[in-house]
Amino acid sequence: MTILWVSDADNTLWDTDKIYAAAQLKLLSAIEENLDIEIDQANRLDYIREVDQYISKRHHLGLRYPTELLISALKKRITGTPIQAAIKYSLVSGLESNDVFSKDATQKFHNEVSITPPLRDGVIEGLEALYSNEAIVVIATEGSITRIKRHLSEHSISHFVALCLEGTKSKAFYQRIAKLYQNKEAWSIGDQLTRDVAPAIEAGFKTIYFPGGFNPFWQKKHAPLKETITITNYHLGVQLALNQQK
Repeated sequence: MTILWVSDADNTLWDTDKIYAAAQLKLLSAIEENLDIEIDQANRLDYIREVDQYISKRHHLGLRYPTELLISALKKRITGTPIQAAIKYSLVSGLESNDVFSKDATQKFHNEVSITPPLRDGVIEGLEALYSNEAIVVIATEGSITRIKRHLSEHSISHFVALCLEGTKSKAFYQRIAKLYQNKEAWSIGDQLTRDVAPAIEAGFKTIYFPGGFNPFWQKKHAPLKETITITNYHLGVQLALNQQK
């Protein structure tokens, strides 16, 4: 039976976390300079990501919330406001159109994170193996599909992919993909247990967990599910799936 291979993109195909970490640290430094305050924190990345994740947990756009909200909340936190109060202020106040610093810092941040990230271990070999075995490869993302397609093109791996889809990953999302390609052995691979694994299992997929550098606090509460396979190399995951072909 032909394999339907549904792959996450960010932190699965490529190391998005590496790019975001560098951009977030630069953003924090810019805010400190703007306020003329230097925070005393051993782990500066944890400091900014704690704010980032709490905002994304409460905002309807999730991790795609406007960067200006992060800047606003960080300004409040750096100047002494407790983190939850800082986040509430940011969400209630919304975007401030007359904040020149925020606009400029947001643009610089977006430029930083638009850089194409390096591929993760085994991705090229894995996609080549899938292609050789006539598997159907679908890239599923909750990010920007335009950005994902650009990264695929810049890594010269677009020809391995049959379809790219953007949407909130849920049981229904994976069911729709399976319906597009019926009578296939469906697999899902990704770095997020709550996005790439659990809903895919509910939709009848076999799953592979490929942990990445980004591990939000809401995922830390979830241990890898017994129904999924955990790997450290993308190609290894592909080989495991191919070896189980019916």
